Amino acid sequence: MLGCFGSRRRYARDGIKAKFSARVTELMSGHATLQPVPASLLQAREALRREFAALHRRVLAIVREDAVCRRVLMTAPGVGAVVAITFKSAVDDPGRFAP
Repeated sequence: MLGCFGSRRRYARDGIKAKFSARVTELMSGHATLQPVPASLLQAREALRREFAALHRRVLAIVREDAVCRRVLMTAPGVGAVVAITFKSAVDDPGRFAP
């Protein structure tokens, strides 16, 4: 179910991204002096989205290889890859804590 939800969410974001860029371009099409500004901002936005996606894939790859994150932490409701890897990196040695 999570994979299915994630797929729908990605699809929705891609649709929104395309609509947003198209709408901004449409609104600025008649303004020659303003057109370079949103065009540059849209390019920067796309570059940031690409870098975020690359970093997110790296986090998922790290978590996929880590049994503690995958089998223990991510089985708790609401705990995803980012929370699991953050918690594991913060509590590097669980033996420090008394049971």
